Amino acid sequence: MKTTLINFAKFFVTNFKTIIFAFVLSLIIWFAVSFQLFPDVPRTITAVPVSADVSEDMRVLNLELSETFSENIDISILGKRFEIGGLSAGDFYARLDFSEIRTAGEHTVPVIIGKHGTEAEFSIMSEGLTRTVRVIEVAEMSIILIPDVDGVETIPGMTTDSDEARVNPATVVIRGERSLISSIRTGHVVVNSEQPLSASADLQGELVLYGRDEQIIDIDRFSMETRAFMVSVPVFMTKNLPLEVDLINTPENFDAASLRTRMVFEPSEVEIASPDNSIENLDSLSLGTISLGSITFSDLEQGIVIPLTLPTGYRNMSGYHTVLLEFDDVGDYGVITLNVPAANISVINVPTGYSVSLRTRQVPVSIIGPSEVIQAMTIADIAGTINLAGIADITAGTRFAGGTFTIAGAEVNAWVVGSYNVEVAVSRRN
Repeated sequence: MKTTLINFAKFFVTNFKTIIFAFVLSLIIWFAVSFQLFPDVPRTITAVPVSADVSEDMRVLNLELSETFSENIDISILGKRFEIGGLSAGDFYARLDFSEIRTAGEHTVPVIIGKHGTEAEFSIMSEGLTRTVRVIEVAEMSIILIPDVDGVETIPGMTTDSDEARVNPATVVIRGERSLISSIRTGHVVVNSEQPLSASADLQGELVLYGRDEQIIDIDRFSMETRAFMVSVPVFMTKNLPLEVDLINTPENFDAASLRTRMVFEPSEVEIASPDNSIENLDSLSLGTISLGSITFSDLEQGIVIPLTLPTGYRNMSGYHTVLLEFDDVGDYGVITLNVPAANISVINVPTGYSVSLRTRQVPVSIIGPSEVIQAMTIADIAGTINLAGIADITAGTRFAGGTFTIAGAEVNAWVVGSYNVEVAVSRRN
């Protein structure tokens, strides 16, 4: 055995060049035979991406895929080894053919496969491939956004004013399947506060879509221009305040308390809010002033409607926009008219160089008060005054001047109602 191995080694060394030549020659012969007997070989190209661009006809009809299509496929090819050996996925394309699609629904579409970027000659064996896709008709809708601040908490004494909350942007355009778009009723931007607010703030909100059945619609089924919404949340300090009015133009001898104690308001108090703590300094809310002479007997019976106005920056949280001022316990009140003669009317502050006389013989003056009081009155209880102070254009002749009438006595609880003009004659003094 040993002798045999030694002899083989000597033969290999002696004929090394011949052996190498024979090996190379055999390879050449094998390649030649291979190309002649088997000229085309199969090969699989992997991970070729499939595009899904809808056709122009589909765009015109507002048709789109219901969801993004993403898939890679393997392509089988057949060709000469030296032609196809260096090919890769980048030398091929694959796309869904939407040329026959005209309606929404599920469709089976062919996969078109081709080559690009190469001049190699080969055959594509992957034919007849199809994919099933869902096509939808899309539409757009512009929605006015409604702020929802119910989830915002404030510190004690403060509250949010939902009527003044604002969303930015105020509207949003959404796009999606037409059947879903048409089911949308409203869009709310809901905000919550991590900590109770002590002042107005801008908070990040979340869009919530509600359908006509009040059910929440999944917004992920739509595309929209933005998904970032801010809500400006006004925060105010609130307080319930009783109401009051100021009586003006009351004679010094008038018993104002006799009328004030009969005043009642409906509502008796209102809830208002301020953007700061200034409201803490208010014990009541003034509705303004009422001239005593403007309160008629009809007002005593039916009340006076007063607009509810607030200081700048304050908010009306009550829902009332007017207040009814009523007069309680005035069933015994009445009204009379006394014809006050000119003798009871005096003229004061007559300009220098002029004299004034009354042409009106008597003035019918209406008086309101407790019946037992006014029924006991006579014309002697009524005095009139015409004040010419401040009249810059006085000239000789006749004119009308305003007269003021008062009731004699102390702590008088009746008053003269209305305004009166008295005709006077003005002449120059010699």
